[in-house]
Amino acid sequence: MPQPKWRAQVNIRIIVRRQISFFLVFDFTEAGREKVCENYKNGSRYEGEVRNGVREGKGKYYYNNGGYYEGSWKDGKMNGK
Repeated sequence: MPQPKWRAQVNIRIIVRRQISFFLVFDFTEAGREKVCENYKNGSRYEGEVRNGVREGKGKYYYNNGGYYEGSWKDGKMNGK
């Protein structure tokens, strides 16, 4: 029987310095990035890929006013349309 390509892992970490209410790692991608969901104290949220704790790859940022950005991220910044 072949081994699964992905190994599921759940880590919950409290990170105060970035003002994240919780940081949930729920998967890994082929490029060494983690898929995460970050909920911020101001009501905004990021769901997407990070590498070394920095937004990198595909992701969606939800603003606390209901708007959102969905697209590419590079070095922690929106990178695209």
